[in-house]
Amino acid sequence: MEDPIRFDIWGTVIPTRREAALIAARERGGYVSEIELRKAIGASCRSKIPVRVAKSVSYSLAMDFMRHSSASLHGQALYQEGFTPEDQTAYCEKHCFHFGGCLGCHVCRGFYVE
Repeated sequence: MEDPIRFDIWGTVIPTRREAALIAARERGGYVSEIELRKAIGASCRSKIPVRVAKSVSYSLAMDFMRHSSASLHGQALYQEGFTPEDQTAYCEKHCFHFGGCLGCHVCRGFYVE
């Protein structure tokens, strides 16, 4: 049986808010090293590509994180853990959530880590 899902947050770093994005992603980003984190943030600043800024968080933590990091990130997006903006995902308008699978939104169904 599957465990309830957790969430990843992706966004594009606002170049003038790079340090704030680094701090936020360092706390929740799940990068293996500081170098990997800085490379991802730098690439996002230069190329305007989305970067994972929070990894494997609960829904309530994801909502709180997104409220507090909106000043340093453009286009924040909530994804089912393990999915990326490049993946083909379904989208729930009600919860602004990208998810995989054929059973519908995990938040609507209540199958997530609160």
